[in-house]
Amino acid sequence: MWVAAIPGLLVAAALLAWAPPLPGSVHRERGSTRRALRPHLGALLLVFLVVTGRAGTVISFHTFIPVLLKERGASLQQCAQAIGLFIFTGAVFGLLGGHLSDRLGRRRVTFWSMLLATPALLSFLHLRGSAALPLLALGGGMLHAAVAVNIVMAQAVVPEKASVASSIAMGLAWGTGGLLPTPLGMLADRFSTHAALTLVACVPLLAALCCLAMPARQKDEG
Repeated sequence: MWVAAIPGLLVAAALLAWAPPLPGSVHRERGSTRRALRPHLGALLLVFLVVTGRAGTVISFHTFIPVLLKERGASLQQCAQAIGLFIFTGAVFGLLGGHLSDRLGRRRVTFWSMLLATPALLSFLHLRGSAALPLLALGGGMLHAAVAVNIVMAQAVVPEKASVASSIAMGLAWGTGGLLPTPLGMLADRFSTHAALTLVACVPLLAALCCLAMPARQKDEG
């Protein structure tokens, strides 16, 4: 299976060897990263917590939706359709969230998307059959609505170190959120998949609370 990674590695090597630097990138990244980030650690931490909560919820549902549906008697095809719907709706809402953030503000879009994700996901978990799928789609949409918005929020906190801020919001936070399915699997083994997903469906509420603590910034409030 590792052979499949060879084309990507070759392209990455070529880009590193021959791609010219972006104009002005050296100037923007000049200076001490630690010194630039230190005054903004509180705001960056809040963005990190929001994205980690979102990522943990998304990855957990990606992982355990098929398990839950199989326990309920669904076929593999139905499980794949549910996951596809969850992801596709997230992509559509991601575009919509970016548009709304320009009109309403990044913090507001992030807060409401996280707040509304929990009731949609809980409703999906407590319904059966085709009636549950629209709620799963809505929950996936809400979870993904501010993915790109949060990256911009992190960049706005430290504009002179935008690439570092992006790596915190997208790389570190999503990687940390990816650890959540492990303890979630332990809970599912001990209790049930339904109970474990019910617990993780409440995580976006904590992310919404973090949004309330974020400092208001120029366009963040529309």
